[in-house]
Amino acid sequence: MSNTIFITTLFGHIHIHANGTHIQAIELSHRKVKKNITPDTNSITFSKVIVKQIREYLEHKRTAFDLPYMLPVNASEFQKKVWSAIIDIPYGTTVSYGDLAMLLNSSPRAVGNACGKNAIPLIIPCHRVVSKLGIGGFSGATNSDKIANVRIKKYLLDLEQS
Repeated sequence: MSNTIFITTLFGHIHIHANGTHIQAIELSHRKVKKNITPDTNSITFSKVIVKQIREYLEHKRTAFDLPYMLPVNASEFQKKVWSAIIDIPYGTTVSYGDLAMLLNSSPRAVGNACGKNAIPLIIPCHRVVSKLGIGGFSGATNSDKIANVRIKKYLLDLEQS
């Protein structure tokens, strides 16, 4: 059974989709949502651990997560390779799409596309991948959400730099 956990933050909301043992997806959003899903009894303990770790991150008390997660079943081997490299980017630092592409013998656009398909931002901190000319995009945003999502990316980068 899948549950959704909602956390209100200074940048908006975090929606975490999890079963009783693994995070399945995380959405970072500037939009408000109804809190109409309650974790089932078996998931309450895991939900509390998730909320605790994310709050600690947002309060500068945690620099890495220790939470089990599931990658999307349709993820390509290349996407998994990119996400694995992103996990290795230290807290408070950034890497350009181009530098990550060189490391993976790929192109910046392919790396950016893999970042956009990342279903579990924060855990796989794709906000730490930036453009050589600026901040770059974030979270596979559509046109209507690009500005808001870049604001979330900037918020997370500023949080880690302070």
